[in-house]
Amino acid sequence: TVTTTATTATPTTVVDTGFDDNTNKIDKFNFIPNSFYITHYTLHLGLNSILQFYERFLMLLVRLERESRAMGSIPIIRSRLTSLVREKLTMDIILHDSHFMGDILQFYSFSASWLTHLVQTHHPHYHFVPEYMVEDITTFLMFLLKSREYTLIPLKQKFHIPDSIVNFLVLFVGRGDRIKNPYLRSKLVEVLLALSPIQDDSSSSSVMPHTQSETIDLFRKNETAKQSLIPSLIKLYVDIEQTGRHAQFYEKFNTRHQISLLLKFLRDIPEFQESLKKTSQDCQLFLHFINMLINDSIYLLDEVISKIKRIREIETIRDDQEAMAQLQMQNRNDMLQEHAELENIVTSYCLLANETLLLLHYLSSTTVETFVRPEMIDRLAVMLNYFLDHLVGPKSKQLKVKDHDKYLFKPRLLLSKLVEIYLNFSNQDKCFLEAVVRDGRSFSLDTFTHATHVLTTHKLVSPSIITQWETFTLHLSSCANQLKEDEQSLGDIPSEFLDPLLSELMVDPVILPTSGNTVDRAVIERHLLSNPTDPFNRKPLTPDMLVSNIELKQKIQNWRNSLQSKNKE
Repeated sequence: TVTTTATTATPTTVVDTGFDDNTNKIDKFNFIPNSFYITHYTLHLGLNSILQFYERFLMLLVRLERESRAMGSIPIIRSRLTSLVREKLTMDIILHDSHFMGDILQFYSFSASWLTHLVQTHHPHYHFVPEYMVEDITTFLMFLLKSREYTLIPLKQKFHIPDSIVNFLVLFVGRGDRIKNPYLRSKLVEVLLALSPIQDDSSSSSVMPHTQSETIDLFRKNETAKQSLIPSLIKLYVDIEQTGRHAQFYEKFNTRHQISLLLKFLRDIPEFQESLKKTSQDCQLFLHFINMLINDSIYLLDEVISKIKRIREIETIRDDQEAMAQLQMQNRNDMLQEHAELENIVTSYCLLANETLLLLHYLSSTTVETFVRPEMIDRLAVMLNYFLDHLVGPKSKQLKVKDHDKYLFKPRLLLSKLVEIYLNFSNQDKCFLEAVVRDGRSFSLDTFTHATHVLTTHKLVSPSIITQWETFTLHLSSCANQLKEDEQSLGDIPSEFLDPLLSELMVDPVILPTSGNTVDRAVIERHLLSNPTDPFNRKPLTPDMLVSNIELKQKIQNWRNSLQSKNKE
């Protein structure tokens, strides 16, 4: 028995379902809610299961077609393939019937309106609604949008995607308080992407979307989308870190890639540019979002480097006939299979890294303030230096492959965008120069100088940008010399003035109420972006709990003033 609220024929009206608010008991259901829930449950057991089977069936069909082409005309395979094609055509008669599809879409549109109404009115019994209702709606919509019969018919004859569906998708994507399952919210993103004019090259099953004008109007004319879609996508980008599924590690990158594609599409629509700017003013949300972007960028580059190294090792053995002859047949097959799997992984990760860096490039030109906050600026500089070192520095050899295009790896494009990111931040905040120079892991003036040579030789950017880059490099050199002098003038820093986590001179010391330790504010706030716990005892900790250590801050300032006085003498 499904215990939940119910509706009348009007989607936005909730009626008495027999649920007594005082006793929390159900006395009875009337005809309308009974029919409503029975219909949903019937579709869940019937249609939803069939659609899932149909998708697996198509994958089997594609695999057999591929094997048939590779192995030639083998009678048993051709016979099996013919039989499967007959089964598919039989299913298509029902599943692609326009009246059937239209009726289901109308029912799910009604359900979407009802679910949206429950959330917007904060209905007290919303949590009784079964989760499969949302999942079934997304499953059907994906089937409809991926259906070749749907995407090839004339525009005027297509099923109209009503505003109620768009409202439902936008509202529930960002509502982690209403849908606890991030995986289910990620399915909503998949539908939104299918509604957009973007082709997701990383998807094994390509979605044929609407025309450009139709899709833009679908989003532009929807008030809920204009107000809430971008913040909802950014919220999910952060929340998807944990999906609760065994494959969550890979699922989060796939979902974040889809979100990046949607953000790239939306940011070019004037109506959504203001929404992005407004969302960036939500400091905590946007800081977490930027932190995730930087974490993903570094991780993806590390993974690509390690996988390419292994690919080169396998290719060296494969090209050596004598070495291959010494391997047993099973070992050779395993090695070649590993090579194919690694190539797929590298291609996927390169695609993700490209989109992540391009998103950072766009944000660097529109929302600089969040990036240059004390808790973020060092992380940003480390990431940029790390990428630059691997694109044009001594570590660039680790990314050399025979065919860049094969892996969707675009080093020249990435370098040009990386240079523009550096310049976007250097033009806005002088602290960024110091952060770049402070990076002891990847910073080298020689790398920046060599980048100038590469940019000029291959004409990757305009002459004006090259001139700005040369000026930026000179400023880095001056800043590096100044920081070196300042460091020498400090001499031995008293241990009580050092941050216990990084052993650096604290600027704004704060006390952690959960452990009593004192650390630098920027250091602990940067830690809290990824892990909201006290690093000394793992107790829950949030930025608003930090207590300024005013006395220690004054002692540090007095100590620095005394050093400056001595240096002047």
